[in-house]
Amino acid sequence: MTPRGNPVPDTLFVFIDESGNFDFSEKGTDHFVMAGVAALAPLDSAAEMQALRYQLLAEGNDVSSFHAAEDRQFIRDRVFQTFGSIKNVKAHAIYGDKHHAAPRLQSDSQIHALFGQALIRYFLRVFDSSDYKRVVVVFDQALTKKKQGDFHGVIKPELKALRKRFASIFKKW
Repeated sequence: MTPRGNPVPDTLFVFIDESGNFDFSEKGTDHFVMAGVAALAPLDSAAEMQALRYQLLAEGNDVSSFHAAEDRQFIRDRVFQTFGSIKNVKAHAIYGDKHHAAPRLQSDSQIHALFGQALIRYFLRVFDSSDYKRVVVVFDQALTKKKQGDFHGVIKPELKALRKRFASIFKKW
């Protein structure tokens, strides 16, 4: 039976976003962080997070943006508590000190590809491959179209090796 929250049965959805900037000079951020959330039934987890949003609104809290960078600490705590109770969702984050990055990695498309590839590999290991027939990877739109092409050059072989249908999309959510 298909979980109610899976709009496309047998699909693993992976959502990836980054934090930090692509400036490798002393003026740039010290770290680059990339995190991902993956689920076979993303609507189930989305419903839990929406329920929290409405509960916070009912309590008189302005959570119109519902974004960790802007939210107060007690709201972030409630988000983490709720997210931690959701079943069948995996999350993973990786980070690196940009000052220690090899010169060949000191570009937005290269560091994005390295971190993105590591996250995809992680999620493909923690989900049983018999549970899905296709993979959809959705990235925040941080790269230009040309650099997205460079990035796909690194990621596509990883996804093709699965011998499953896949799509990788850059989208501003």
